Amino acid sequence: MLKSINFEIIDICNLRCSMCDIWKNKVKNTISVFDIEKITDSKHFSIDTNITITWWEPLLHPEIKEIFQIIHDKWLQVHTLSTNWVLYNKLEELLMYCIYKDIEIPNIHISIDGMEEAHDLQRWIKWSFMKSIDTIILLKKSYKNINIKIKYTITKNNIEDIKKVYALAHKLWVEIDFKAVENDEYYTNRINKPLLLDKTDKQMVINILRSIYRNSLYGNNLIHYLEFGKLRFKCTTPNYNLFVMANWDTYCCTKYDKIWNLKKQSLDEIYYNETHMDIITHVNKINCSKCYSLHGSFKSVI
Repeated sequence: MLKSINFEIIDICNLRCSMCDIWKNKVKNTISVFDIEKITDSKHFSIDTNITITWWEPLLHPEIKEIFQIIHDKWLQVHTLSTNWVLYNKLEELLMYCIYKDIEIPNIHISIDGMEEAHDLQRWIKWSFMKSIDTIILLKKSYKNINIKIKYTITKNNIEDIKKVYALAHKLWVEIDFKAVENDEYYTNRINKPLLLDKTDKQMVINILRSIYRNSLYGNNLIHYLEFGKLRFKCTTPNYNLFVMANWDTYCCTKYDKIWNLKKQSLDEIYYNETHMDIITHVNKINCSKCYSLHGSFKSVI
């Protein structure tokens, strides 16, 4: 049974983030309402499947309200919406629709990568920091049942702002999680090697995170991964999780090749197919520690 599934419903973005290359896409791919309906018909879904609508800017999808509706109609739930929050009007429109239709969105994640100058530099859009903060304030005021979390991507350019944004999150009464920037062949950050943390950077980050994380399961595992370059738990991401891209390419882990394309075969046909099982076997055999991520390996321990 699927533990979680991450949908990239559209592969374009309104920002030009320095650690991501998705904005360079020349062709826009989208997953339609019909596509979502077809995928969620799979026998591998259950009411407990954690569905995340994420990747790049999902609010740019012209049918995002209808996507939430069809998932709701299947007695399933979008557990998390991940957005850069620059498009507040579209976000509010979606939330008002969901309230009217009695569709719950438990969690909304926003990307903030430093204080004003550092964030705007990393996101390559002026005023994006202030727009994000304004959006958090408005949402906290108007939608009290939604859990808001800041996601902070640590690169060489924003290490000094980690403590400042951590303090800001507490001031705003929202959660925050940090992640180290990666270089990932099958993800969006395929060409960002100059932003990767070297040994000195990692030690700086470890020292900072130790000073702010106390009893955080995620935080303590992140510190261990940065320090030793491996996980301290057995990753089961390929066993129970899927990542569906807007071009229908489907992965059980974004560190390995796709298991198939859902345009060619249904989810029930590709799930546990030969490629899928080969990846599961390989990951189990080597105790894979290629990454530590909220959307992947961390779900092995929650």
